[in-house]
Amino acid sequence: GARIVVMANSHLVKDDQDRLVRIVGTFTDFTERKRAETALRMSQQELEIRNRIAEVFLTRPDDDMYSGVLEILLDAFKSKFGVFGYIDEFGSLVVPTMTRHIWDQCQVAEKNIVFPKEKWGDSIWPTAIRTQKLLHSNERSKLTPAGHIPVDRNISAPIIPRGKVVGMFQVANKET
Repeated sequence: GARIVVMANSHLVKDDQDRLVRIVGTFTDFTERKRAETALRMSQQELEIRNRIAEVFLTRPDDDMYSGVLEILLDAFKSKFGVFGYIDEFGSLVVPTMTRHIWDQCQVAEKNIVFPKEKWGDSIWPTAIRTQKLLHSNERSKLTPAGHIPVDRNISAPIIPRGKVVGMFQVANKET
C-alpha cells in the first residue's frame, strides 16, 4: 500500500510540475509580448520624432530651425526648458535658441549664446560633449552660475554624426 501512495504522490508532483511549467511559460510569453509591444511603441515614437525633426530641417529657414527642433525635443521629453546648439569652427558651443521664458527669468550677469570651449567648466553639458556620451541627472545642479535658474532632472546629449560632436541639446526641469 505504501508503494502505491508514493507512486500516486510522485504522479501528483509531476502533474504539479507540468502545470507550473505551463503557468511560467504563459507568464513568460505574456512578459515577452509586453516587452515587444513596448519596444514597438517606443520605435514608433522615435520615428515620429525623427520625422518631425526632419520636417523642420527641410521646411524652416536656418534662423528658425533651432527653435523648431527645440520645441519638438521639449515636447518629447516633457521638459520645461532646454537648449539646442552647435559647435562652431572655434570649438565654442553656440546656442541660438533657449527656452524664452527661462532666458527672461535668468539673472546671469553676462547673458550670451556663445560659450567658448576654454570657459565651459565641468557641469553636465560640457562633460557630455567632452565624453561624447548622453548624460542625465535627477539631482539639482550645483554648477550653475550665479543668477541662473535652478537646473533639475536634466539630460544633455551631444550630437555626434560620424564620430565628431557637432552640437548638443539639453532639456531640464521635467516634473518627474
